Amino acid sequence: MTFPLWPRLLCALALCSSLAHAADVSPASEETEAAAPAEDAAVTHAYEILTQARAAFGVEAFQKLGSYTLSGSGTLQQGKQSTAVERFDLQVDARRGMFVQSLKPAGVPATVRSGFDGSSFWMVPGDGAKRDANLASLHARLQGQIRSYAPLRDDPHSQYVRWQGSEGCGEQMCDTLHFDPSGQSAFELAIRRSDHRIAILRVLDEQNKVTLREEYTAWQTVAGVQLPARMRTDFGSGVLDLQLTATVSTRPAEYSTFAAPPAIPPWQFAEGTKQVELPIELVNNQMFIRARLNGQGPFLLMFDTGGSLIIDQGMAEQVKVQAGGAHEFKGGGWSAQRGSLSVVDQLQLGEQGELQLNQWLAPIVDSRVMCGRTKLSLPCAGSIGGDLLRYFPVTLDFERKVLIIHNRDHFTPPEGQTKLAATLYDNHIPQVDGQIEGKPARLLLDSGSDVNLFVTEPYTDNSRLLYKVRTTAVYLMGWGYGGGMHGRLARMNEFGPGEFKLKQLSAALLSTADGMLASKDFDALLGLGAMQRFNLTIDMPGNAVYLEKNSHFDQPDTNELRDSWLR
Repeated sequence: MTFPLWPRLLCALALCSSLAHAADVSPASEETEAAAPAEDAAVTHAYEILTQARAAFGVEAFQKLGSYTLSGSGTLQQGKQSTAVERFDLQVDARRGMFVQSLKPAGVPATVRSGFDGSSFWMVPGDGAKRDANLASLHARLQGQIRSYAPLRDDPHSQYVRWQGSEGCGEQMCDTLHFDPSGQSAFELAIRRSDHRIAILRVLDEQNKVTLREEYTAWQTVAGVQLPARMRTDFGSGVLDLQLTATVSTRPAEYSTFAAPPAIPPWQFAEGTKQVELPIELVNNQMFIRARLNGQGPFLLMFDTGGSLIIDQGMAEQVKVQAGGAHEFKGGGWSAQRGSLSVVDQLQLGEQGELQLNQWLAPIVDSRVMCGRTKLSLPCAGSIGGDLLRYFPVTLDFERKVLIIHNRDHFTPPEGQTKLAATLYDNHIPQVDGQIEGKPARLLLDSGSDVNLFVTEPYTDNSRLLYKVRTTAVYLMGWGYGGGMHGRLARMNEFGPGEFKLKQLSAALLSTADGMLASKDFDALLGLGAMQRFNLTIDMPGNAVYLEKNSHFDQPDTNELRDSWLR
């Protein structure tokens, strides 16, 4: 499952534009009103324009400042989707180019923060501070210089700058200056001829394409300095449009204001813990493990390798999570599932909380499709699964009915088991090669599915399965996130992961053009009914799945499928 809003928020504050594909916009140098003069004349003309811009900006007053802050609200637009920005704050060290900024979208319980401490860029997206001293920090250094108005503060004669040409800035004309600082990205400033204020900033890549474009359509005078009152930033994958109020201080902010906060890792093993062993509760072909959430519980969570952390809306108050804004995602059903976003501050696994997850995003949805029809030993708070697989090798031992989460620093692959190469589909579902009725098939391991096998309609058609196996008529087979699923039940001759062959088990052949199960990117889901016939270790950090048959391998099918139903 995906969270399409969150990456956009990170991009808005993490200089995503500088790291993404260049925008389909060319700098002013390719569309000028007049040809540039000779090189010496272009440089001299740039010095003259900068001198006028310095006076209009109020450089002498700005040099008396220690820091300034821009605060406000606005919108974040990507494609046709618009998100209200409840609060935006940017604080800049006016002398050293350090900055810290934060963005709080309406309806989302977390605030995204990022900053530059003079050497490294850092970001807190909800799972602890992350420092990047490489490419992002180079772009952050340039942003810090621009935010502290170094192009206007510094002596024009000390800068690599030239007049690039003229361009229209709305209803006015601008002169465009091209800056080429040593060791950093080139950038351009379009300066209005009427009042000598900056109208547009463009940051360029090595191919001279625009990676970030910022427009300043209104300014405000504070302590003799001109600062933006309306700022529109196009960072390639979206546009951040803000109305801003400025405040200034003559005292420099403390360095701690811009320093990265203490790192909070997304997970923590207790000291000396090599693995965490959790009892499995198997009920109606669903698998549950125990967990404590935000100090509450214990609760049961369905272990779903085809899903991620989800909180049942009926349990949100008990587990002390706050519902944020509306959120949609798709599962197996024919339409989108509506819910809201939340953040689980702490989730503990193990008898003594040997593994703790910190600041994990989770949608709050109606999860009766997981828990509502099942009588359990403890309240069911939701699900977890595929999101763990990105970080930890996980063993499912159905012989002993235990789930083992391995500390990957101490993990040793099991000996004597069949190793299959594996990848992550949609960043959370294990995918392996296998076969269905003698034909190669791409199988997703989905312990949240209570059947043996879900076969997609494209694979059913391409493999002509309806001519190879007996099936029922098409009917409404069941419900998943986002609605129902139509298809046929079938008695399969053989299928399985790798070279393993499970025989005479039931499967569902889907007839749906919507939802995840209409995809052509995989061929079938191997559900819990089939998975529990193996002991398996899913080692996605190592891109492998290890399997061995267990005592359930040859047992009769537990899913009812009468011969009288088949055609």
